[in-house]
Formats: sequence, C-alpha cells, structure tokens
Amino acid sequence: MRLVKIHGKVKLSKKQGVFRGRLLCLYSVLRNLLRQSKVRTKLRELLRELRRNQAADIYDGKFGHGRMREDLLALVLWVVEGAGGKDLPYPFCLPHLSFYQRCRNVTSRAQRWIPLPRSQVERRVLKQLSSIITQMNKIERFAWVVPILEENWTSFCQLRDILRLTCAEYPRGDRRTQTNRESPAIKVERLLEVEKDIAIYHEKIRQKIADAKGEKVKNIRTSPESIILKYLERYKDHLFGHPVIYSNDNKIIGVVDRTNNGAEHFFGDDKQKIRRRVGRANLGRDLEDQPAQAALVSNLKHSDYVEIVCGSLEQLPDAFAMLDREKLMEKSVLQRSNKDTELKKRICTLIACEKIQKEENGCQLVKLAMQATES
Repeated sequence: MRLVKIHGKVKLSKKQGVFRGRLLCLYSVLRNLLRQSKVRTKLRELLRELRRNQAADIYDGKFGHGRMREDLLALVLWVVEGAGGKDLPYPFCLPHLSFYQRCRNVTSRAQRWIPLPRSQVERRVLKQLSSIITQMNKIERFAWVVPILEENWTSFCQLRDILRLTCAEYPRGDRRTQTNRESPAIKVERLLEVEKDIAIYHEKIRQKIADAKGEKVKNIRTSPESIILKYLERYKDHLFGHPVIYSNDNKIIGVVDRTNNGAEHFFGDDKQKIRRRVGRANLGRDLEDQPAQAALVSNLKHSDYVEIVCGSLEQLPDAFAMLDREKLMEKSVLQRSNKDTELKKRICTLIACEKIQKEENGCQLVKLAMQATES
C-alpha cells in the first residue's frame, strides 16, 4: 500500500527559500534545513579531531591536554551515525529525523555516558558539541517541520505495526528474518488476525475523522489519519484474501506471500551470478541474452521439482540429454563482449583493408618507378 504521502507535503513561500506553488515533501524540507545548518558537517569535523588521539592514553590536541574517556568519542559518533546498522529505505526509515532527535537528546545521553567528574578536555569537547547542536535553534522552521513529521511518523509506524510487517517484508529487507520459516498454517492464522486488527483500526480512524469534521477541526483533511483512511478504503480489498494451497487431506501446505520480495530477491541473486560470470556492472544486455530456461535451474535444489521433471536425481543427466539441442543452440549465450563488438570487428576489418590497399598501391608505384628507370 502506498503510504509515502503520509509524511506530508507543504507549500512554501519565497521568504522560506522556494517559489510559491512548488510542493515539497516535509522530509525534504527537514533535509534541506539540516544542510543549511551544517551541523552534521561540523560534527564530523569534531569526530575527526577526537579520533586523532583515540589510541593515546592522554588527549593532546585542539581541546588541550588531559584525560578523555572513550565514551565521549562514542557519544559524538552516536550523534552522527546512530547505533549502527543499515537503514531501511524511505518511508520505512527517516534518517534525517532520527539525526535531529539524537541531537535533541544528546545532553541527557551525555549525563549518563560521561558522568561527573569530568576533565577539562571533556568539558571543552562537550561545550563544543553543545554549541554545534544549538545552531539548529537559530533556524525557526525546525520548530514546525519536526512536530508534524513526528506526528505523521507515529501514525505510519502504528499502521505498520497493525499490518505486522516483518523486516524481511520491507524492500531490500533482511531475509534472515523472513516468515517463510513459519508453517503455512501459522501464516494463514496470522493474516486472519491482521485482517481483524485492520478492520478495527479502520473503523476507529473513520469515527475519529467523522467526529473531527463535526467539531470543525482545522486541517483534518490533511491529517495522517485522513490519508491512511483514504488508502485503506482504496486498497483494503487487496490487502487480504491470499490464495491458500491445500493438500489432498485438506492440510494447508502453502500460502502466497504478501509482498513480491521473493521474486525481487531471486532476481537480485540471479544478477549477482551473471555479474560473477561476465565481470560487468551493466547487465542489461546479458539479461536479454540469457535463455529463459536459466531461471529454472534453481528449481533443481528442490527434490519435489526434480521428481516431477525426471523422476530422481540419478535420471537428471538423461533428462538433459533428451533436450532438443538445435533449439537450445538458437538461443544466444552469455559472452564477455560489448554490444558494439560486431561493429568494432568490422572497424578493424576496414582498417586492415585500408592498410592492405595502401601497401598494394605502394608496390604498384614502386613497380612503375622501376619500369620508368629501366626504360
């Protein structure tokens, strides 16, 4: 379900840095404000300065000479990069909003990580860190962009939790946590529970918006609940009702995934294998040249597929021998060549012909000169 709009759009005037009538996503506005403040750049400079004396027992640099605990360096690194790990793609993660929230909470985190007493170097570093972060207070637009984004982000996360989306179901998600390890019966039961929760949530926000309209609340049409309600009413029939496969004894043996991540992961793995074979980054032409049957090779990992195709793994060579070799030869094979290989070969041929022609012309001129001298 498309929920990117939930993070809101805003119309800005010329005084706010852009032309009137241009719609900008609030998240893009926050990103531009952070760039304007240059807080992240100055924090990286501070981090580089502290890392120069990381291995030494005593700090000796820009902030004086004395003891500096490693936790102080960890605090600055946490503000810049967070706790570590790879972020999910937008809108499932808002790194710029998380960075702003870390800057806002750095004082309380410093009290816990670097307790008193502190050395003179540590006090100077913390003072510098505080002065860098307080520069964001000079930009007034942070005060209205961040609260709206946080409200929208909270509503988005609430819906995501109700849908029970796992990390493996996100785009470029972690396949180690994929739900394929669950039994199909548990999957179906989980989908039924999600459907009930969505129905309750749907009715709840519908009633909330109806009450807000009755009370004539401002900006209710652009609230995150209104956007969620619009998309739920548009796509609710496609969120559930996944086909279920039953065995002969009426047991659930399979259920269709809620996302197409399985196909996307298979395509990514296939591209990785081709890249290892041909050694090129751009694989557009290689994917076109690859026979369609190549995608079926991965099915040989499954015993039931091998049993259906050739009976057993021992009979697999006989099954390959029965393939029509002439039809397979019609398919182009993967080559370590460029799309203009034939043209380049033709260019080499033409250049070679020109050289031969020049040599022949030179020989004829020599013969004519010798004949002229003899006569």
